[in-house]
Amino acid sequence: MALDTMAAPAVVLDLDGEVLLANVGAEAELGPAPRAAARLLARGSTAPEPGRSWRLTPLGRASEAIGFLAIGRTPPTEQALRAAVYAAGER
Repeated sequence: MALDTMAAPAVVLDLDGEVLLANVGAEAELGPAPRAAARLLARGSTAPEPGRSWRLTPLGRASEAIGFLAIGRTPPTEQALRAAVYAAGER
């Protein structure tokens, strides 16, 4: 399955927020109540893991979406941000 090749947690949700597919990282993060957590993600509410944001991408045309792909993103650490700024300054 393509979701399992992703390092980040990834979930495919239907329009009602039900989990259709989830990779191992998402299953571990969503825990024992994946439907409730998926509904939070679908509504854009607080992510299950503190500090994690989720990017939701409509599947299909925006006006005729059939569901969403949600990919978990962890914000970069302060050290990673400093390294990126330093690297950009070196160019």
